[in-house]
Amino acid sequence: MTITYADIPKPISAGLIVLDPLRGTPLRVIGMQFNPDSLQRSLAPLATQADGQGDRSEALRLIGPAVQTWKAEVELDSTDRFDVPAPEGIRPQLALLELLIEPSSVRLIANQAAPAA
Repeated sequence: MTITYADIPKPISAGLIVLDPLRGTPLRVIGMQFNPDSLQRSLAPLATQADGQGDRSEALRLIGPAVQTWKAEVELDSTDRFDVPAPEGIRPQLALLELLIEPSSVRLIANQAAPAA
């Protein structure tokens, strides 16, 4: 006789979801096996001075919204994926993470055509 545990929820693994800034729809999902070890968020003011300090006698003048920096320490391991065959290892996850910092070809073409317009 086999015992099934239907009422026990399956654990949710971690992931990053890249959203479209205009519509809020998901563009990419990067799945991970484990939750991040650490997650940090920092904000830095976008001031007129390069160092952000300026002269103490002068009022702080902001030229835009604060710059956000997110830092996450994640662990990717292809040997832990026994339920899903992973012949490519962790290369798909690494490629998707690299796409987060590289602009798309559509964005590059639009940026190149913008000065001519």
